[in-house]
Amino acid sequence: MRALAGAVLVALAVAAGSLAYSRWSSRREVDTATGQPMGALVVAGEPGFVVVIDRVGGSARGGSYRFTALDPASGAVVASRVIDEPVRCWPGTPARMWCTSGDQTHLVAVPSFDAVTAGPADEASRTWLGRPDGGCAFADVAGAAGAPLSFAPGIGTAPRALQRGSGSDAALAPDAPEFVSPSFLRVEDAALVLVQHDAAIDHPGAIALSRIASDLHVAWTAALGGRCESAHVVGDRLVVTSPDPAHRALAIELATGRVAWTYGR
Repeated sequence: MRALAGAVLVALAVAAGSLAYSRWSSRREVDTATGQPMGALVVAGEPGFVVVIDRVGGSARGGSYRFTALDPASGAVVASRVIDEPVRCWPGTPARMWCTSGDQTHLVAVPSFDAVTAGPADEASRTWLGRPDGGCAFADVAGAAGAPLSFAPGIGTAPRALQRGSGSDAALAPDAPEFVSPSFLRVEDAALVLVQHDAAIDHPGAIALSRIASDLHVAWTAALGGRCESAHVVGDRLVVTSPDPAHRALAIELATGRVAWTYGR
């Protein structure tokens, strides 16, 4: 009888160990999976964090989503956490963000990604911008209100020249730079004139970002790797995320165009 009881205990221990390993292995696969990009935002603070959100698997609630907090100075992963429900998030007060799941809204601390209780200041940020972060904002016209910039009309992938003014008042700038499939990218600093465009006519998947100097010449051009998903000015850098897992996020020095770091899986 004792031998039988011992055998049963051993069998139960093996089964429990196997289940625990299976769960650990499954969670590890989710933690390291490439994932499907589902959003990104910048959470203020000291030093603040870039948070990328990726769908990394299925779950009973509709999907498993991974939060990854990046250091904006180095691009290093500060923390990562997987939750088993779909979410949309936007910045709250420093080191916090709001996330919605279904009809529930939660305040989440960053970078721990633990749910926290909201205070009065947090409640004031509950509807920051009135909605979750909408990603990159593009426009056909940029620059100051009294001196707008636009692109000359073009057909298909024909390069389009930068011009002063818009509409019937537009005039080509001297030695104006030309871009393939261009759009102005709007960011927090309205003085920054940024153009997302194809790097070349025969490489439509190669996406680049150029900064236009005050004399309307190209100050620098940086390769993005994928089309802009979100873009935020963080200090003296522009942090851009894209749906390309290999170029999930990168930081570009605004003064030089040098890519300071890149994060991808």
